[in-house]
Amino acid sequence: MHTATSKFLFAVARNLVVKSVGIPAGFLCTVLLANHLGSTLYGEYTLLISVATVLIAGINRIYSVLLVREIAAAITLKKTEYINGIFIFCIVVAIPLVALLHYWPSGFSLLSADADPPSTLLILLMLSVVLIGSALRGLHYTTLGLFVEQVGRPVFQLVILVFIGGIIWRQETLSADFALKSLLLALLISAIVGMTALIYQAHQAKLIKWPAFKRSWLVKGVPTLLILGYLGGINMQLPVLLLGKFSSSSEIAQYKVAISISSLIGVTLLTVNMALGPRLSSLKAKNDLVNYEHRLRQACTLVVYLAIPLAIMFSLFSDYIILRFFDSDYNGATHILWICCLAQVINCFCGPVALAFNMLDREATNISAILLSIVVGLVSGIFLIPEYGAWGAAITSVLTTISWNLFLVIRLKSLFNITSLPYINPVRAFLR
Repeated sequence: MHTATSKFLFAVARNLVVKSVGIPAGFLCTVLLANHLGSTLYGEYTLLISVATVLIAGINRIYSVLLVREIAAAITLKKTEYINGIFIFCIVVAIPLVALLHYWPSGFSLLSADADPPSTLLILLMLSVVLIGSALRGLHYTTLGLFVEQVGRPVFQLVILVFIGGIIWRQETLSADFALKSLLLALLISAIVGMTALIYQAHQAKLIKWPAFKRSWLVKGVPTLLILGYLGGINMQLPVLLLGKFSSSSEIAQYKVAISISSLIGVTLLTVNMALGPRLSSLKAKNDLVNYEHRLRQACTLVVYLAIPLAIMFSLFSDYIILRFFDSDYNGATHILWICCLAQVINCFCGPVALAFNMLDREATNISAILLSIVVGLVSGIFLIPEYGAWGAAITSVLTTISWNLFLVIRLKSLFNITSLPYINPVRAFLR
């Protein structure tokens, strides 16, 4: 097996090991919060997190794309002075959002009139873990970055809920205030762990130098990524936001439970993306599009063969999973889970196509795809969600997933003659 392929698969394996800790922790957090908050309060908690996710989506996209891409390219080209520059730059670009949210919170009520705006502290902590995790991924410490960004929060929140909240032993309703505080504390611990690791790794690699900056970061990178990020955030959270507008908190809770379970399928794509991003950036810096396509298809092949068994298992045992782990308030999520699993399989089959455009500096194409998806989501959601609630939200998610993935797959082939779909023979894909 080729050395580069071996390194890539080893990085994916490490990430999967880390996610194997985060996956059950995240699922248990969902179970505990859903059961002890009740469907109404859990729906309100979910809506708050969705609004916060949309608010920081643009900045998060800058971190996860521009920061990772520029750090990886700086290391490849041995121009490490840009590493500190891009890190400082990414901190600065978040200041206007935080200031606006702090001094004019009512301006964000458009996202959901029924939900209080997220606190400044929640926004700062959510941004911090993505900033630190993305920097670690750019430095090729993808496992550390993955832990900080996505695994630390559910693990630490689970510990807080169990040992501080004591909800395993006390069969009583959990307060929404404590649920939110457990999230804040978990994010804070993740940020501290990540920052400690980042400082240590930067010191070991002797990367602490006087920063250098590029004008293109501000002129070319930020505007496109902000638009892409916010459109992407709205696109991802659109079913929840429309449920908040046209339906009830209990319907949001039903949809959230189904999405939380089915998203375990998408973890395979997310995990592979964490290892793939810096490698695609390095290949783009070398203008090696042949290996760029091969690495992309390798990743898609791996994702599909990991995702399909999970989708089959969740579909066959959806009744058992919902009835075994959740209260009777969530029985309606059983059939919704089937639809959500279909959306995840479609997403995995098309592969990391959005990441491919990001690393090719073609974010504008992703913007077009997301605009198409939002239009499809708004039209279908406005018609389906008021009548069918969480069912309508799940169908909306399938339609939006199909629209933007199909658009990107076709555009990648037409613009660069690159295919992102999986290899038919997975063995040959990894022996090349």
